Amino acid sequence: MWGSRYPDNHGVGGDRAMRLSPARLAGHLAILLLLTAPAAANAYMGPGLGLGMVSVVLGFFGSIFLGFVAILWYPIKRFLRRRRKAAPPSPPPVASTEAEKPDE
Repeated sequence: MWGSRYPDNHGVGGDRAMRLSPARLAGHLAILLLLTAPAAANAYMGPGLGLGMVSVVLGFFGSIFLGFVAILWYPIKRFLRRRRKAAPPSPPPVASTEAEKPDE
């Protein structure tokens, strides 16, 4: 339409798929591994850090659980109410004859 910025389609917008040679793939993977490798922190990590991490994990999973409960609670409550309304009423209790006797 306006002219191509890449006249010979160097893999941009063309039909040819971008190919990565094995050597280039190995280079990319090596760079990725070097970037994600941990470095020495030289820092003290005491028991407070472990306790904090445990509380973060429990809070994360607890919030997911409570989210599911919050989403599912209203339909369950509505179902229980409909079931309770649909149940036939129980017969009234029979009055005992002992209550009608006068005290002697």
